[in-house]
Amino acid sequence: IGNALWKEKIIDIFVPLPMMVSDGVELLTKLVHSFGDVGKLRIVLKPHPMTSEKVLLKAAGIRKLPAHFGFVRGKMSDWLPSVKIAIALSTSTIYEIMTFGVPVVVVGREAAIDLNPLGFYADLNQIFFSLKQIREETLRLLSLSKSEITKYKRRGEEVLRTAFNTVNDETMSVFVDGIV
Repeated sequence: IGNALWKEKIIDIFVPLPMMVSDGVELLTKLVHSFGDVGKLRIVLKPHPMTSEKVLLKAAGIRKLPAHFGFVRGKMSDWLPSVKIAIALSTSTIYEIMTFGVPVVVVGREAAIDLNPLGFYADLNQIFFSLKQIREETLRLLSLSKSEITKYKRRGEEVLRTAFNTVNDETMSVFVDGIV
């Protein structure tokens, strides 16, 4: 991203694009249709390290993104501290986003099984499919108060503590009992 606005790393919406081109195209297309007319939002797209912007744009049939959209490279951890919210497909990347306390809109695929890692949490398990749903949830999250954001960050920390366990004999027994 070339202009000064992007160099400041002020990001309204951060979008990690998946490695599978078809998945990335679906998410990219939904975002352009949902937010192409909302020029006040800075939307950053981060392609998977094994894909390229050119491949995604060509596959999506998009010649040029709206001016308020831009691509970035690098580690997600370089960008997430400056992000207000994220939009992502059902992916383990959601956990990385949550480690930074960033609210996330989980977008579902139209013709695929969604394996939402937040599916086990009744307050976080919603998946958004339609352009209207994605836009409404995104704008809702962008309007959260500081105290609501703090509450969301605490919830994210709790989810991360319960989602991952230390590797030891007890936690591994679920996978190897009866085999070893």
